[in-house]
Amino acid sequence: MNVDMLFSLDLFLYNILKGIKCFSENIHNRDYNRINKKIAELKKRKHSDLIYICANGPSLNKVNCDELKDDYIVMNDFFRKKISSKNPPTYYMAMDGAYTEDRFEERFNGLFNLNYETTYILNCSFYKKLNERYPKHIENSYFFYSGRYLFSHKNKLDYTKPVGQTWNVASEAIVFAMYLGYKEIRLLGLDYSVFANNPHFYATAQSHDSLKNMLFKYCFTTHVHYEIAKYAKDHNIKIINMTKNTLLDAYEIDGNSPY
Repeated sequence: MNVDMLFSLDLFLYNILKGIKCFSENIHNRDYNRINKKIAELKKRKHSDLIYICANGPSLNKVNCDELKDDYIVMNDFFRKKISSKNPPTYYMAMDGAYTEDRFEERFNGLFNLNYETTYILNCSFYKKLNERYPKHIENSYFFYSGRYLFSHKNKLDYTKPVGQTWNVASEAIVFAMYLGYKEIRLLGLDYSVFANNPHFYATAQSHDSLKNMLFKYCFTTHVHYEIAKYAKDHNIKIINMTKNTLLDAYEIDGNSPY
């Protein structure tokens, strides 16, 4: 049995167990099926067929968000980047439920104390704490539940129902952009090197798990990126990685990009 066969078996078992967990969570969290319905409204809001996605790799420091003239999505600790309120992000995505834990209080507060207006795209696990702490943001927040099997290019994209797991917020943002109907997606700050020697744009040193654990996680996230690329090709969606020194080759790389 070769490595590819072993990984295929791993994916098969993962999806079976994840499906059981998702079924159980759906019964326990019936509210998830209610609060994620309004997200479909956003499909009518796009200003063009082009969107930028700002991941949090170190190359994002080269990006001036005021120069982005189309819709764009930011994520997680983007609040640490200083931007003007003249051209705020169209969408701000966070999916890791760890943000709601007490140990990440500073990060949770950072998400919802911005000097600009935006529309939040959040995992359903944010709903309870957000409603308690920042109820004013419920109106401009849209929720999704990524508790299903691992994302596959064979998936039907429907964010009003549980969606395929991506394991990474940048991947989730790409899938979400495809769901909204964008036909060209340009990726910024997607260095894909946090497991190597580059921290996020706002950090000066690494703070992640051991290399062994990181590579285990990244085998899944990398697989998902290739599945996203297949989905995009099947649906005539163009994805361009504007991070010219990226380690991720699942998408077309713009070698002439200034980023």
